[in-house]
Amino acid sequence: MSRQVRRAVLVLVVAATVAAAISGCVATDTTASAPQLSPSTTGTPASGATATSTPIQDAGMPLTEAELADARSSGVRIAEAAVRLYARPAVPAQTWLSALAPVLTARAQTALAGGNPAEIPATNVTGPARAESDEWDTFGTVTVPTDAGDYTVLLARTDVLAPWRVDRFTPPGAP
Repeated sequence: MSRQVRRAVLVLVVAATVAAAISGCVATDTTASAPQLSPSTTGTPASGATATSTPIQDAGMPLTEAELADARSSGVRIAEAAVRLYARPAVPAQTWLSALAPVLTARAQTALAGGNPAEIPATNVTGPARAESDEWDTFGTVTVPTDAGDYTVLLARTDVLAPWRVDRFTPPGAP
C-alpha cells in the first residue's frame, strides 16, 4: 500500500473517530443546553486533514507549514468549543461532565470528576480564541476570552494524527 493511500485511510479513520466522539456530545438538560460539537464548531480531525486540506505527514515526522497551520486552526476551534461547554454554571454536574468528556484527556476527566460547574464564573465566550503556542505537534495553548476573563486552555494529543483534547482549563488570574 502506498504512503498516500495509507495517509488517506488514516485520515478517514481519524475523521470517523472524531465524528463518533462528536455525535455523543449532546446535552440532555433542556434548561441549559450545551453547544453541540460539530464540524462547523470544532473543525476537522486534529490534524486538520480532510479531503480539501493538506494531508498530514506520517506520525514522527515534523509538520510542514501547512500542517502546522491546520493543527493550530483545529486546536483553536476545539479549545473555543470546549470553553463553551465548560462555561455553563447552570448545568447539572453530570450533564456538564458528560458533554465535556469527548473533548477531554483522561487526566482532565479525572480532574473535573466531582467538580461543580456552578463554581465556574464564566458563562459566555466573548471573542475569538487565540493560539498562544508556536509548537503544535502534540501540545498547544489557546487563550479563550470569556465574560469572567481569559481562560488558558492546554491541548494535548498522542501524536500528530490524533484528535486534540483539552488537558487543562486555567481560569483568569491563575498562575
